[in-house]
Amino acid sequence: GFAITLFIGVALSMFTAIIITRTFLRLIVGGRLVTNLAVYGVRV
Repeated sequence: GFAITLFIGVALSMFTAIIITRTFLRLIVGGRLVTNLAVYGVRV
């Protein structure tokens, strides 16, 4: 009961965090709002 609920919560939280972060970075970089990509750990 509890372990399954905890696992589902953690899995959904990780999935959501990854998707939202990737979407945010793609919007920021794609929109050229950032000129220094090294701030985000991007090697150019």
